[in-house]
Amino acid sequence: MDSYFVVAGDLHLERSQYGLTVRFKDNQNCIETVLQDVCNTPECRGLILTGDTFHKRSLLPKYQMLLQSIYQRIKRCGKTLLAIDGNHDGSDSSWLDTIDVEINASGKVVTLDGKTAVFLSFQPREQAYQCLRRLQAAPDIIFLHGRLLELMTWAAHQTDPDYDFSANELRELGLKKCTVFMGEIHTYCDYHDPVADNWYVYSGSTEMTEISEGNVISDRFGSRYDAVKKYVRYYPGRPHGKNWECVELPNRPFLKRVISPTEDVELAIRSLEEWINRHPRGILALHYPDTMREVLKPHLPKWRDALLVFFEVPLSKGIAKPLQDMKESDILDIAQAELSQKQLAILRTVLTQEPFEPSLSELVRVSNP
Repeated sequence: MDSYFVVAGDLHLERSQYGLTVRFKDNQNCIETVLQDVCNTPECRGLILTGDTFHKRSLLPKYQMLLQSIYQRIKRCGKTLLAIDGNHDGSDSSWLDTIDVEINASGKVVTLDGKTAVFLSFQPREQAYQCLRRLQAAPDIIFLHGRLLELMTWAAHQTDPDYDFSANELRELGLKKCTVFMGEIHTYCDYHDPVADNWYVYSGSTEMTEISEGNVISDRFGSRYDAVKKYVRYYPGRPHGKNWECVELPNRPFLKRVISPTEDVELAIRSLEEWINRHPRGILALHYPDTMREVLKPHLPKWRDALLVFFEVPLSKGIAKPLQDMKESDILDIAQAELSQKQLAILRTVLTQEPFEPSLSELVRVSNP
């Protein structure tokens, strides 16, 4: 069997999503799934964390001790732990150093089963680019924390992307036939640059977000992102482009359901009943026109009792129409009162200049109104 390294990120160890203790336990359950693979599989060489191990820079000692226990458990099995900082837990000094300076891989060049790997913690894009320019030879693997502009069309229109980086710009730096494993986005996705034959792979997260819970597909991030929570196995010995595979993590069922004004409310109720019966203790976010509230009202208490969390949002007539059904002009009118001029310029470009065929350099020259 081929040897591999488990790649995971965005653990956000101390976060309790929605303020619920059970959500902290959900995260721990996912982390335990990862550790079982690392510690109990002979072919696994170790664990690599791609940033945001902690949720914030100020840290209670018990969460530092939690990472310490994870490290000791991996070390007792004779495996390796390597990690970098993300945007949530990165600062002038790293909490990773308080566990063991050896696990803090930021800025290091490491050989993983014959492959050259570079580790870059979260930092401004130009600083990251400078680090890559200083390398004597192009790496086979990069582990970093950040957002890839080519995977987020809305972000590509920012004239000053700050921390976001570009596959095109990395290609111009001489990066070729490289696999880049990333943290920051909490769901698995990948992107291939066919010109340089570089692969960009988000390692997912054990900590849950709306996109990664059930069947929610994000309008903001598109359909490239997998709605099932995953982590990644990296195989140094396998051919480029086929050197990783995904492993599913346990998901708590989540459904975001928008009932439109034109729907048959009885059919909508029936489908909701079926979903709740299949997913007890799940999470349901229900949006519906306030004109339907009287019909739905008898069902709401029993749904609330059956679910872990039930978000109920009656929508007034003015906003009852789902966002994806609105015209671009409707969205811009609503946004006018809420967004800054810079944000409006980005939104106007995203809504009115599809498809996104121009190069990045052309997109960032979009002028403000």
